[in-house]
Amino acid sequence: MKKLISVLGAISLVASSSSYAVACGGNESSNNNENNTNNNAEAVALSQYAKALYVNQNSLLDLGAGDTTDHYSSSDYFNLLGNKKIKDLNFKEDISGEFKKDSSDYFKDAVAKLFGSENTLADSKTEIGENIYKDEVLNSKESVPSILSTINTYIPIILNGLSSPEQLNGLLATLYGFQGAIYDFKDTLEGAINSLTENDNKVLKDFENAFKYDANTEKTYVDAVRNSMVDFANSMNGLAGKESVSTFNDASKSIANLIKGLIDGKTSLKFEMTSIKYLPGIIKFVRVLLLYIDSYSEDQLTKSVIDKEVILTNKTKSVGKNEFDSKKWVGLLKKLVDDKNGEGLTIFKNLLNILFLTHDNTNYDGDDEVDIVGTENESGEYVSYSSDTEIYGRLIGDLGVVLLGEETLTINYSGMEIKIYISNLLKSLINLGLDYESGGSLTMIFGAIPNFINELPDFLKTLVNKITDNGKNNDEWSKLADAWIDYLWKDPNNKLGFSIIDIIQNVKINDIPNKLGSVFPMSISNISEIKSNGSFDNTKSYIMPYLGSKTIKEIVYDIDKHISPLDIAPIKFDTLSSLFNKLYSSDHNLKNASSNYKELLKGLGLNSDGSTVSGSPMEVFKNFLNENAKLLTGVINLLKDFVDEMQNSLNKISDSYVNLQKDINVSIKVESNTVFEYTTQYKDKVKNTFKIEIETSNNKIHIKSIN
Repeated sequence: MKKLISVLGAISLVASSSSYAVACGGNESSNNNENNTNNNAEAVALSQYAKALYVNQNSLLDLGAGDTTDHYSSSDYFNLLGNKKIKDLNFKEDISGEFKKDSSDYFKDAVAKLFGSENTLADSKTEIGENIYKDEVLNSKESVPSILSTINTYIPIILNGLSSPEQLNGLLATLYGFQGAIYDFKDTLEGAINSLTENDNKVLKDFENAFKYDANTEKTYVDAVRNSMVDFANSMNGLAGKESVSTFNDASKSIANLIKGLIDGKTSLKFEMTSIKYLPGIIKFVRVLLLYIDSYSEDQLTKSVIDKEVILTNKTKSVGKNEFDSKKWVGLLKKLVDDKNGEGLTIFKNLLNILFLTHDNTNYDGDDEVDIVGTENESGEYVSYSSDTEIYGRLIGDLGVVLLGEETLTINYSGMEIKIYISNLLKSLINLGLDYESGGSLTMIFGAIPNFINELPDFLKTLVNKITDNGKNNDEWSKLADAWIDYLWKDPNNKLGFSIIDIIQNVKINDIPNKLGSVFPMSISNISEIKSNGSFDNTKSYIMPYLGSKTIKEIVYDIDKHISPLDIAPIKFDTLSSLFNKLYSSDHNLKNASSNYKELLKGLGLNSDGSTVSGSPMEVFKNFLNENAKLLTGVINLLKDFVDEMQNSLNKISDSYVNLQKDINVSIKVESNTVFEYTTQYKDKVKNTFKIEIETSNNKIHIKSIN
């Protein structure tokens, strides 16, 4: 449990970056078909480390031995080989007089005898050459975060504690017994608690407000959404080191610019312990989004596309309950990915509908509410569409303008130059896909796009050519223009090579960019590149690669398996708001409790028998556990299966790498008593040459440099 506590604040900061395979060639030894060791035992033993460097340098995909682009830890690989018997490692000659090539001794025993340690021989002092792969690598023992393994250990206790209110006392009593371990992490916790409580508990109050519905400032869903977007923009800007904003219009543009910066690589988000102060704005954004979509019933979302007037009425009405029905939405997601009798498409369109439909004038009489040539303002000028009741659709328009770098574009249509507002174009295009014609001349121009294909951006040319068979079948484009969301959902005549439902059901998440790349060219490659500016043998988390190995449907099914059978109550956000209120307003507040880290939980109102002090934070926390016991049970069981499957998947990858060793040919050239050159090759794949220099320090031999 103490491991759980120590990393609880850090788990959200785990980031995943894509790793690519590299084929780093070297100068081939002139006598690479025979060994020239002069009976140098260290040189022979390190031939296995050369194999470890080879799998660090090349992914399974590079070697034609699997589909993962992740590289493998050289230290972990060497240790795994150490657990094998020498006779199973295909040595071409004896390591030494004591350790023969057909010996049944374990290789790690030979390493310990020769080098003074059976563990990895390279360390932070080892000089690593520039052509050695230096990006994150998988490690069988470290790529599954320790917090997940820790949680798995305590799952039986946690599940038993959540089984009834009576058992919950026992769980909290167990937690009370562990509180002394909290002191071991005093330095880590101190920074977080100071961030929460400084400036008159400002951050705790921000957390309280993030979960609270304020009827005074959020009279409608429109008010709530707009306020949440301002808070979200300021949180993200804080993480990016940018200035804050105060209005919805500025927030939407700010978020759009931030997204563009992240795509371009010109913006980065900085996560550290003090970043906790930016979490409330993100939480509020998510909470309001969940409240808004949950304001629609399951029948509304599944039976037919919701009418635009219903959308307008709903978003401008008072906010209902401050709670979210998670079970309902898990069921809806399952219906979406199953897509039985077109139900998935209906749900998909309604999600776009309630979030991004642009319609803000009741019973608007016309087809030009969001005219692509501009909407007339009070001064008689034609401008981008804007309304006081716009919500998430505004962000779509702003993002399009930011990504294209222009507010308008001009096309030549039937001899006429037409200026089109990009924001209006995107909004009215979404409306059109949702059966609302609002773009004025959009429908006519959209249907005629194949006639002026040469004026289109390259990626749109590719799309049009695929659908029309390079202009030979323009009738197919008409089918898309009539119902473009439906067309993309199914790709009815297999013109695109992908469909939304096919991606959801059958394509691994990692493979989605390549699938889309057949129509929308992307700079994606499965071929490795040298990563020379990172850290050698730096372990990566396997969480994102593992999730990426699944389809969206598989993930939804995993969640549904553990949530749908349970009688789960909606999540009451007011309880969480009350918890943060008590953390600063109660006599058992966080600041006072932190004066004694050895009894921190007692200070927050937890008694040794699992009962709680009335009015304390722990009393509210206990209420939250009782309210959400079923949901937490489902989530914990889901997490257990997830960790088990992830570890099994990682073990299979490790086994695949280890199994390569018997087919990795290593030739040795001894340049001196301390410098050895190894030429390595797996079957007929890439050949790499590594030069290893060793030195002796404190009666132990370690690797001085690798090139």
